[in-house]
Amino acid sequence: MRQEKRKIIYLMRYSCLSIFLLFLIGNGLLYAQETGEVVDDWSPPQLTAVSIISSNANTAYAKVGDTVWVYFTADEPIDPTAVNVKILGQAAALYRNKDNQTLSKYIVMDNRGAEGSVGFSISNYRDLSGNEGSTVRTVTNGSSITFDRTAPKISISSVEVTGGNVVPNYFNSTNTGIAITVPIDNDASIINSSFEIVAKVNGNDAGSLGSYTVASSDLGGNKTLQAKNNNDLGNFGEGNSITFYGIITDVAGNTTTSAESSFSIRVDKSAPKIGNKRIYSSSVDPTKAGLGDTVFVEFTASEKIDIVDATIGGQPIGGHEYLRDLTSRVWRRMTGADTEGVLSFSLAGGDVARNMSAATSTVFDGSKVEFSSAGLSILLTRITSNGSHGDTLSKPGDEITVEITADMPLIVTAATISGQTAAVEDLGENRYLFSIVVADQDQVGLAQFEIDYTDANAIPYDKITAVTDNSYVRFYGTRTIFPEVAIAATGADPAIASANDTIQLTFRIQDGLFDSEVTILNKKPQTIAVLGQDTYRASYILIENDPEGRVEFNITAADLAGESESINTTTNNSYVVFDQSPPADFTVGQVSTSGGTVVENQWNANNQNVLVTIPIDNDLSLIGGGVQVLVSFDGSDTLEIGTAATISKDNIGNSIVVTLSQGEFKKAQYFAAGATALFTAQIKDFAGYTRIGSPSNNQLLINKAEEKSIVENIVMASSNKSFPNGAKAGDVISLIFLTSEQIQNPVVMVAGEPAVVVGFGVNWFATKTMAASDSEGVVQFTFSPVDMNGNPRGSFSETTDGSQVLYDNTAPVINHLYEGSFGQDEDNILTTDSLYLGMTGGDSLSGVAEFYFALGTSPGAADVVPWAKTNSITDTLLTGLALQYNVQYYASAYAVDRLGNKSETISGDGFMVNDGSPPTVEPETIVESISIASSNRSFTQGAKAGDVISLIFRTKEQIKRPVVMIAGNTADVVGFGDNWFATKAMAPSDSEGVVQFNFTPEDMNGDPRGSYSATTDGSQVIFDNTAPVISHLYEGSFAQDKDNILSTDSLYLGMAGSDPLSGVGQFYFALGKSPGAADVVPWVKTNSITDTLLTGLALQSDVKYFASAYAIDRVGNKSETRIGDGFMVNYMPAAISLPVAVVDDTPTILRTVAILDFEGKGINLQEVQTLTERMRTEIGNTKAVRLIERKAIENIMAEQGLAQSGCVTDECAAEVGQLLGVQYMINGVLGKMGESYTIDAKMFSVETGETVQAVNTTYEGEIEGLLLEMQILSWEIVGLDVPPRLKLQRAGETEKPTMAVIDFDGRGISVLEAQTLTDRFTTELGYTDRVRMVDRRTMTDVLVDQGFSSGECTSEECAAEVGAALGVEFMINGSIGKIGNTYTIDCKMFSVATGAAETMKNLSYQGEVDGLITEMEILAWDILDLNIPTNLIKKRQMGTRAFLESQAFAAIKTKTGALLRSAAFPGLGQLYNDKKIEGYAFLGLETVLIGMTLSNYSAFNSAQSDYNSNLSAYNSSSTVDDIAHYRTLVENADQEMVQRNNNLLLFSSLTTLVWIGNMVHAYLTGPKDEEDREAARSISIAYDPNFNRTVLKWEFDL
Repeated sequence: MRQEKRKIIYLMRYSCLSIFLLFLIGNGLLYAQETGEVVDDWSPPQLTAVSIISSNANTAYAKVGDTVWVYFTADEPIDPTAVNVKILGQAAALYRNKDNQTLSKYIVMDNRGAEGSVGFSISNYRDLSGNEGSTVRTVTNGSSITFDRTAPKISISSVEVTGGNVVPNYFNSTNTGIAITVPIDNDASIINSSFEIVAKVNGNDAGSLGSYTVASSDLGGNKTLQAKNNNDLGNFGEGNSITFYGIITDVAGNTTTSAESSFSIRVDKSAPKIGNKRIYSSSVDPTKAGLGDTVFVEFTASEKIDIVDATIGGQPIGGHEYLRDLTSRVWRRMTGADTEGVLSFSLAGGDVARNMSAATSTVFDGSKVEFSSAGLSILLTRITSNGSHGDTLSKPGDEITVEITADMPLIVTAATISGQTAAVEDLGENRYLFSIVVADQDQVGLAQFEIDYTDANAIPYDKITAVTDNSYVRFYGTRTIFPEVAIAATGADPAIASANDTIQLTFRIQDGLFDSEVTILNKKPQTIAVLGQDTYRASYILIENDPEGRVEFNITAADLAGESESINTTTNNSYVVFDQSPPADFTVGQVSTSGGTVVENQWNANNQNVLVTIPIDNDLSLIGGGVQVLVSFDGSDTLEIGTAATISKDNIGNSIVVTLSQGEFKKAQYFAAGATALFTAQIKDFAGYTRIGSPSNNQLLINKAEEKSIVENIVMASSNKSFPNGAKAGDVISLIFLTSEQIQNPVVMVAGEPAVVVGFGVNWFATKTMAASDSEGVVQFTFSPVDMNGNPRGSFSETTDGSQVLYDNTAPVINHLYEGSFGQDEDNILTTDSLYLGMTGGDSLSGVAEFYFALGTSPGAADVVPWAKTNSITDTLLTGLALQYNVQYYASAYAVDRLGNKSETISGDGFMVNDGSPPTVEPETIVESISIASSNRSFTQGAKAGDVISLIFRTKEQIKRPVVMIAGNTADVVGFGDNWFATKAMAPSDSEGVVQFNFTPEDMNGDPRGSYSATTDGSQVIFDNTAPVISHLYEGSFAQDKDNILSTDSLYLGMAGSDPLSGVGQFYFALGKSPGAADVVPWVKTNSITDTLLTGLALQSDVKYFASAYAIDRVGNKSETRIGDGFMVNYMPAAISLPVAVVDDTPTILRTVAILDFEGKGINLQEVQTLTERMRTEIGNTKAVRLIERKAIENIMAEQGLAQSGCVTDECAAEVGQLLGVQYMINGVLGKMGESYTIDAKMFSVETGETVQAVNTTYEGEIEGLLLEMQILSWEIVGLDVPPRLKLQRAGETEKPTMAVIDFDGRGISVLEAQTLTDRFTTELGYTDRVRMVDRRTMTDVLVDQGFSSGECTSEECAAEVGAALGVEFMINGSIGKIGNTYTIDCKMFSVATGAAETMKNLSYQGEVDGLITEMEILAWDILDLNIPTNLIKKRQMGTRAFLESQAFAAIKTKTGALLRSAAFPGLGQLYNDKKIEGYAFLGLETVLIGMTLSNYSAFNSAQSDYNSNLSAYNSSSTVDDIAHYRTLVENADQEMVQRNNNLLLFSSLTTLVWIGNMVHAYLTGPKDEEDREAARSISIAYDPNFNRTVLKWEFDL
């Protein structure tokens, strides 16, 4: 067939070729007929003229929009239609054609072409014979065109006025021109271009101020244009504002107009006018002025005055100030330099432009001021002291006085002496006395004073600060009078002295000295020399008997004021040490390690430091000396290591711990794994004597470290018999752990203290007896196991089975004990046979377990009713008593918590029986069970007004109709016999909180049988009639309310609500165009009471929207609706520079988002990129945003020279986001700390930088698990709920979702069969350990509440309604059908919240109906996408009956069987338990230990034989050589026997311990015995939706 097709194809090809040849021949014949002749032309055409030209005014240039032509002429006619002309790579169009020989083609220049020389090509031109000419790319006339599409740059950098008095931004009457500076760009294309400067007056163009042609030398510099005189400034009228801009045109004609200059010039040439001048003085008489008075010249100007040029009295003014409106004044304070008489003035003012008015010197109102310099004179100023050492000396407590005499009265305004305010006394006759009492803090030295005064006319004078005679007062305060003290020795080192050296003590004493004393080493110096200037030097020659150490001294001196001072320290920190001997012998102390896991005498890779302790002798000569650590490895040379430590005074008599870092230790020569380090040290005293100490007894063996954790399981328990998960003081906490290999004896910290550890190999037991000082609460522990090589193998602080112990050492408390009543204490009661005791108690940690009470005739006695126990901690009724009349009785009680802590015994204040009626005997209480519930559908343990409280109780025998009090009101009671039902409809007036009840049943004989106020099952109902509160509602943000937002498709709502009693259950919100309206987003329910993000909106710009919200608590109380203050959308679509797919019919505008590769810390780049890509994919699945593809991001970043892995900062991400034109960017960090991975991600606005969403998580496990975490975070970061499918995948690692199964719909099988298969399916789901299941009983109760019977609820709508009532996350329903002999099973798991199907499975089966059991079990694993267990696969292959029969005849494994096998030989019990790894480990270990034991036993016997034979030979030897020889042999044999005997004891002990440990392990890990299995079957775990928790279910047969 293929050959026939090929023949047809060949035939078609040959036919076409034949037709084409005939066509050519026909054309040739036709041409020959037309010409009449045949031309033989083989020469190609030639272009004889080629040129290029532009339409630009400068034809050698072209800009965008210009036309460029290429003209060319051929030497013969050519085919014009075939010619191909390209200019700048663009195909040119035909412009002209003359005789098919001269042609021109053109293009219009646009932005596509490259700047520079315009290239062209002419090709494919043929003559009429078809000969083609060569491509031409050059012109023949030298023409060329340069393409320039870049507009030149121009700006104005400064504008300045010139000439005269220059004031920035003003043109005044003295200015002559304006200079405009223009920066010239370093652009060769603007050479020979020109620019001009244009002025604008009051915003209107006023013409050009000049132009300039750019020369090559101007490039890169500044060019200043000068506008001068009237030629250029003719339009600059008074008051006008002038700005400037520039226009530049390059040689190609590209023109640029600069922005208007930010500098403006205001024209102000008019000088101000001065008027209304007057002069006056600050004196009481404004026409007079004296010394110190101020003279003012006040004036008014036509405009604001900025500067003045003025004089008063011919002297410069003191200042100028603005008063009001246009009124100002100048002033001068009069001094002795001024001329007396009437004062003249001169005044000229200038405005802000510095236009000066004419000078003026006249007043308008005839005012004048006359100046006189006459004043009072000081005749005497004297200072004295009343000090005990003369009137020129003072000390604290003395009085200093200043006496002043003047020629006329003076007014004192202020007076101070030595900085203190002085008291003033007027002595009369113009004499004044000023005085102070000297204080400790006064300035030492000559006393200073200052008197400020005026004359009677208030004319001020210069302050009095000096005396007129030679008097003075010197103050000696409490101060150091030794400004310089130094000590030195005369030896080579001034700080070290030996015998016969001279100690020189040099000191200076401030001020005069009349008594002094100096001692050195408590001895007087041999000499004291005077050095001058109050400086002295005391000398002392040391002798051998002087004490070694620092040389002590003392100096005492007294000053002239009688104050003495002593000193025994130097002022320059100098000292001398007397030292005649080297440091004492010493031994280096403990050597240890720190950091990581510390193992005694070993160094491993995790250790950070070596700590060497060196003792320091009680020798003061060591101060200032040093300590150097020395080390040797395996007997190598002893080397210095680390830095020498300096010995301080605090170290004397103590020790120094030198810390060697890991780097210093490892860099030491001879450091190697397996080597042993020996440490010593060298001590050098201050004098230079040294001593090397003896080595430390601690040596460090250098080991290598491993990181692998080897702990298999950890269990924690308490010895407390009452509560094994709790402990009190004295109880023993036990921590049991098993390792996968042998470890060293570990240090275990329990409750912050080291525990007692016992064990060996892999089995360990740590105990800690709890003390009263231990912290209460959950007992913490930690330990870091170290293998036999000293390597750390992890750190552990949590049990593997979740067990924990609560430490409670606080006794419970009895709050009150009421005698005779439940509500109050009674002193008298009426009955002798019963007693009400009102009691309550509590325990904040473990809770009260038991309550004890007694009754006696004295406080604390139990002679009437002995101590009795009750489990109730509430009120109780004692019956069956036989109390006597008028006898004082006392009730006593104490409580015991779950751990055995006993409260203090509390006794009542006593009571008496005053009624003589005969006692009656009351039988025991007969109530069997009490429970309470509410009719509230949302929360059966809560109630609001209108809900009915139901109290259900059952008695052991029939009782009379009881009176039941609920919430303080009489309840309605129905029932008979032993079953009773009391109800109470709650009213708004009832008290909120836990609903209280009380009733006292009476038997059929009318006898009371106890009083009850607590349920037997712990149930209670909370009455909550208060509506919840919405604390805030923020529109547009989570953190604050916004009036404007930018997005039209999403809205952030920041919301929070609270309800103190039942808690908020649901939250509703809506969005509308008026307050409270829901016309945009109808009221919608959410279970969240925190912030939320609304997406998928279509908001309109400039429309005001209002968000509304209300909350409903768990019992149904509705809060007030909270309404926001409204917001508007100021939407500006982002400029998108990359194509993003947009579906036209999408009803909302999605946000555009780009994701940068996360920053990796501890994770390699490839893994980070993979995880980031997973987030991109999952965010795309959310459909909540428009996502920019990774390729587009890489292209943008490549253009910017960036790499995604290097763009990790928010600034870089924002820059990329702007280039991409997106609204939001997502970036983050992937990190690793230890075994944990951390993910931190955030989405922020590119425009504002504000973080709109931030998420994070911590994950422990293999790195592959991060893929799922990235998927989950993808939904959270865009503000959406995580899909249940992802929660289900994570369930095996973090939490288990709740699930319920509706009975499968049976089609072709009975209802009972369908229910049985459903139960098996539900049970198998529980076995997966991935979900929490609701049991059938709870499901049935909910179905009944919803009005369904079993088997009726098969639809998805019904299943969803039941799921909502149960509060589960997922529901499963399905059907089981039969078609012929084939059974079909269809199953679907869907989310209750969304109704979306998560998984759908189906299968078909042929066989017996009991085979469906196996298929349902397999389906349970398959619906959760889990691997099917091998036993189920085997069960399917064998068939259900065959599999069950094989299991029935199989021997049942027991713990006892495992124990016996391990007793026979280690490891067999573990193999029996199918624990092969542990079995072979015990088997191999025991074999090795037995082998080592037998080997050492054989070696011991051999050594013993050698010992006996050599001893016999030794005893019979007679020569010295034989005796020495055999003695050596006997000693060697004896040592060998001892070594082998020790080894034998060790390995035999280990063999025994491992054997016993193997038996214990086999028993503990063995299969459950039949009794255990039966007990386990009666106990199961189920999900209780009423309490939203997993509960323990106990089933038993009645």
